[in-house]
Amino acid sequence: MIETLVHQVMNSPVRTVSGETTATVAAERLRDRSIGSLVVVTEGTIEGIVAESDVSVLIAERRDPELPVSAFMSAPVVTIEGTERVRTAAKRMREHGVKKLPVTEEGALAGMVTTTDLAYHLPRYRTEIVADPSAE
Repeated sequence: MIETLVHQVMNSPVRTVSGETTATVAAERLRDRSIGSLVVVTEGTIEGIVAESDVSVLIAERRDPELPVSAFMSAPVVTIEGTERVRTAAKRMREHGVKKLPVTEEGALAGMVTTTDLAYHLPRYRTEIVADPSAE
């Protein structure tokens, strides 16, 4: 059985913001692009991730919407290399309790893989396992 690699199922390009971006601007970008997260990058280094849920919590707690995302982003970020197997991505998500993994290639941000991406891949993976009973 040929293993599917993360770079084969990831989404690219990834939307990024700087740590100084305000919560309001981040929320607008999430809404306008119909995406669930933004990766916070400083000089090419992944610093954190801001998800829709982070913005929702900020609003529910009545915090200042002009706060920089660096004040409420999730960090450190769990990442995965594009050359790693999809099953490794699923295991890493489960172990760290995350739904999104920024994908890196040679240390640079290259894409994003999510639980939704894995769910789309799962039926094909199951078919491969049934076709090859010797697979794990």
